[in-house]
Amino acid sequence: MRQFSSIRVLSTALVLAVAAPIATTAHAETGIASYYPGRGHAGLTCAHKTAPFGTHFRVIRLDGKGSVTCTVNDRGPYGKGFIIDLSISAARSLGIIRSGITMVRIDRV
Repeated sequence: MRQFSSIRVLSTALVLAVAAPIATTAHAETGIASYYPGRGHAGLTCAHKTAPFGTHFRVIRLDGKGSVTCTVNDRGPYGKGFIIDLSISAARSLGIIRSGITMVRIDRV
């Protein structure tokens, strides 16, 4: 079952990366959000490639099913089309634990 879930997440990521262009403006980016599971990533935190540590982002699901505000405390993600990695707490608040990824817009706040 776990192997099936990993394949499902990877195939969904591939479809999202190919189907959705990445958009960036001065204050917002659109792309794929994922999360990094495990202990040690407490709180509503996230990883972003370039934003300074301490930057706050409002992460908004493009399907309208939720949003969360989190603080940058790490670097990444580095996969094509991925714009933000969420802590497990932020992912739970956003409702993406089962799917592992979703399309989002991130706004600096």
